[in-house]
Amino acid sequence: MRAVILFSLVLAACNGSSPSSPTNPSPLRLTVSISQTVLQPGDIATLTFRLENAGAETVTLQFPSACQISPYIETAPGTVVYPGGGQWACAQVLTSLTLAPGGSKVEELRVRGGISEMSSVLGLPPGDYAAHARIEGSATLQSEKVTFAVR
Repeated sequence: MRAVILFSLVLAACNGSSPSSPTNPSPLRLTVSISQTVLQPGDIATLTFRLENAGAETVTLQFPSACQISPYIETAPGTVVYPGGGQWACAQVLTSLTLAPGGSKVEELRVRGGISEMSSVLGLPPGDYAAHARIEGSATLQSEKVTFAVR
């Protein structure tokens, strides 16, 4: 049997590294991990953002835009450095995502210590950073934050 998760589109307030939760219990898990927590100049690490259905039924999510999993990187003081401008600009088209039990959708973002000449890799100056992801649609979730440093 397919289950369609319908939750309020209101974002729950976030504090510290605690994830926000949907208004109802959810089988969905949104996580982030990084392949390397300290980057020297020239090092490249991969941030992996995973949305997983930990439930026993298929889940279909509806999104009001082309954005589904939206990754964010911020400095230690909390200034968003990715995406540029602090917010995603997404095509306003209805999209959906169906996850079978145990299924997942993964987005990856590669970051480099220092300037990057590759368009597929985000260059970051020295500093301390935190990364997390959000989904905003028929379910609203935010992952915990993973911290890393560029030296």
